[in-house]
Amino acid sequence: MSLLGEPLLVLLVVLALAMPAAVLFGWSRVRGPKVVRATGRVALVLIAQATAVALGLVALNDYGEFFTSWSELLGTAPQPYVVTQQHFGADRVVGRHPLHARTPSISGIANTGSGALPPGATATSWSQRSKWSSMGALVSLPVTGSTTGLSEKALVYLPPAYFAGVRAMPVVEVLAGYPGAAIALANRLRYPSALLTAMHAGVEPMVLVLLRSAVVYPRDTECTDVPHGPQVFSYFAHDVPDAVASAFGLHPTSYGTIGESTGAMCAVKIAVLDPQRFVAGASLSGYFHAVQDFTTGDLYGGSTRIRELNDITWRLQHLPPPRISVLVATAVTEKGADGYRSAQRFLALVRAPMSADEIVLSHGGHNFGTWKLEVPSALRWLGRHLPA
Repeated sequence: MSLLGEPLLVLLVVLALAMPAAVLFGWSRVRGPKVVRATGRVALVLIAQATAVALGLVALNDYGEFFTSWSELLGTAPQPYVVTQQHFGADRVVGRHPLHARTPSISGIANTGSGALPPGATATSWSQRSKWSSMGALVSLPVTGSTTGLSEKALVYLPPAYFAGVRAMPVVEVLAGYPGAAIALANRLRYPSALLTAMHAGVEPMVLVLLRSAVVYPRDTECTDVPHGPQVFSYFAHDVPDAVASAFGLHPTSYGTIGESTGAMCAVKIAVLDPQRFVAGASLSGYFHAVQDFTTGDLYGGSTRIRELNDITWRLQHLPPPRISVLVATAVTEKGADGYRSAQRFLALVRAPMSADEIVLSHGGHNFGTWKLEVPSALRWLGRHLPA
């Protein structure tokens, strides 16, 4: 029986309803010595509780598509592999390269400086100060928006080139899904380590700004400028780039975005709505129109027009396409609004001057295991699509 779908859910619902009745029916019918009777009754209660917990977990997994098969859940599935790599729309703005082509390394150093951290920035334990010149540094920085008043603590990865004096390089916003946490982007998805490896292989240096997408948690704004509410899109599109560039004395050559789940939707949305600044966005298990529920509330003030303008799919259907590049990473077994079929519908809308690349894994779910496999390729892709 499949881990996803109605059959298993229906079976567990029936068992969860039947087990309390079974406990009542069997309580007085357990025979034997006192210890045996007590053990039997405890076993009945535990089985009933385990059935209820299993129902909750399976229902949650069915909703979120975290694991798509029993083998994925148990860790016995074979390693996913890429089954499809495709290009859609126009050639990208910076030129066309195969998905795994190497990018030339930086040819020189400019704007030499001490590499000292600015006021308010605190080094984390990711690397020791003595290794900043070879590994880079991951620093914590409160980012307060000058135009929105919103504030969030970001983790900023500064590559080794920064400590050699380089200030002109791309800046990439890395957005976690909802509820998400910036530290998970560093510790579980290992963005700094993956970028360091990619740079050793020839990818140009870039600065990563790790943030959660839920700036006004527990509300999920889907990265929207909510009428008479938090201006979250403006925070990510304007405040964060300006604040980070100012704090670290950067002269960004280009901006990009990447994220998973809700963060993936935000990453593409930011690039689609602000193509003058953001030239590339990467989506890992993302969706392409806001999903409203009890965590979002009214995002559009009841305005159909505002809702349409915040809908990535609607914009590609009704407005001129932006001059950006997008990467869509998914797996054949991913379902739902952020699954494989949804990705194909989005890619079918891509047309010049917009371009898109696709990475499809043989299997995978809406989880860190899948995204961790996709992050290295996504960073290499960004390295080729962000002018340096």
